Amino acid sequence: MQFVEIRQRFDAAFCVGFSGSVWEAHNRGPGPLIKTFLEDGKPVAIIPGERLDIAPEGAGPGLLIIEDSDQSPVLAAHALVKVVIERRELMARSA
Repeated sequence: MQFVEIRQRFDAAFCVGFSGSVWEAHNRGPGPLIKTFLEDGKPVAIIPGERLDIAPEGAGPGLLIIEDSDQSPVLAAHALVKVVIERRELMARSA
């Protein structure tokens, strides 16, 4: 699947173990996709690796869920699904 297809077909992103900067220019790895989803106003959940940098834009116009505990994957996934459902409902009402 190409990057453009992923951007169009998915409403959210879930990334485990991402380290580095969300907003710095990347040419590979999950960074560009995370950045694009946030720029598109889509929610992203990250279970960070060793070092996660969200400066200078934070979540931008999107929603960024960051968890780092034993239950993080499950909690972040549940939060992400709930946000996607609510976002779809809002978009349907405004259409």
